Amino acid sequence: MIILKTKGSYGMKKERKKQSQSKGTDDPFYKLMKIGGEAVLKLIGINQPDNYEARAIVLKEKKLYPDIVAVPVNDKNRDMVFIEFQGYKDTMIRHRTAAKIMLSCAQENYTGPVCGAVIYTDASFKEAAAPLSMKSLAGSFELKGRLEEIVLSEYTAKQLIAVDPRLIILAPFTISKRIRREKLSNICREWKESVCQTYEKELQKDVIEILGLFILNRFRKLSLKEVISMMNFDLAKTEAGKELINMGLIDGLEKGEKKGLQKGLQTARDMLIWMFEEKWGEAPEHITNAIMKISVNETLNELFKVMVKSNSRDTFEKSLIQALVD
Repeated sequence: MIILKTKGSYGMKKERKKQSQSKGTDDPFYKLMKIGGEAVLKLIGINQPDNYEARAIVLKEKKLYPDIVAVPVNDKNRDMVFIEFQGYKDTMIRHRTAAKIMLSCAQENYTGPVCGAVIYTDASFKEAAAPLSMKSLAGSFELKGRLEEIVLSEYTAKQLIAVDPRLIILAPFTISKRIRREKLSNICREWKESVCQTYEKELQKDVIEILGLFILNRFRKLSLKEVISMMNFDLAKTEAGKELINMGLIDGLEKGEKKGLQKGLQTARDMLIWMFEEKWGEAPEHITNAIMKISVNETLNELFKVMVKSNSRDTFEKSLIQALVD
């Protein structure tokens, strides 16, 4: 959940610890809100969006918390804005969004108007959401505000750009998942060129990373190497690149369970060797041989984590040797 807190308003309640609750800071939609939040606010119909900025907090309640919070500056009649980006089917998404809004308002002692927005990346996710209706007959229990629902797959790239040129970064969600691979490759390169032309030079690395994650999220059949090649960024040195690799490795392990263990294990081994070479150059024979001997999913996953966290080749090799001994 993303809540926006306008500049100069309430301070941060509590910083989320990256090591235990990194979802908000790692999430590509959160990153987008940090560098282009005004554009997203325009999409849901917020006036004067440049008065808001994204900030991460957690609610005291552990199970329901927003990623970001913001309230209007010097104008109590303006809405506090809550945004939920929904990228999968969740029957209770509307109920959860309402609950998070109420919990956040309670923590902030906020009684003013609110605007909640659910931005679905696909129409099927909205269709899966159960209806929500809550009305106080006495007229004293209702929240003052509105709930907006946006379905990105029902927009065209041109329509997003008409709202704000920076929204081109959401273009992957506007085209069919069944598009031909060759055509998609060309379109992805066009998207990259467009975001680089739209965002400031110092933000281009970030927006390319975000775009890469959005493409991978939307087009699951697109290979990991294809996405990275299209985005043309250093895989081993970016958080988005690590996340892309992680997705690919986990996908390989899952395929091992679903379509035959050996095939899935081989995919995961190949991913590990490829990442080694991206980070430290061509893998020596003793490294590839050692990786090829591993036959346990969990071991491959642990080695991947070691590689992501460490910049030391020696540390990885020691972990690899230990894995073979164990």
